[in-house]
Amino acid sequence: MAIKKYFEIFSPKREKLGLDYILNVRAKQFDRADLEKTLKEIGVYLRTYGETGYRFNSKLAPEKIIDYVIDHTNLKRDEIDIINTIAMHSLRI
Repeated sequence: MAIKKYFEIFSPKREKLGLDYILNVRAKQFDRADLEKTLKEIGVYLRTYGETGYRFNSKLAPEKIIDYVIDHTNLKRDEIDIINTIAMHSLRI
């Protein structure tokens, strides 16, 4: 049973989700509704993460996500940080 559960992460249903990201905004003021709408267009499973962050899944690469957010909101490149949560798993060792 445990082995079956483990291999479910590789199922075709899971492929729709993409990778898990955390996007943090360093801007003092920004339009939350506009940013949330933009992130919902490129990802799924959007939820707030802290006071100025969002956690979501997307198939896009981090650079493409930043470019898309910059094009569709009033944020600048130096006001956005994006972290792939898979990279954080290696920090546990």
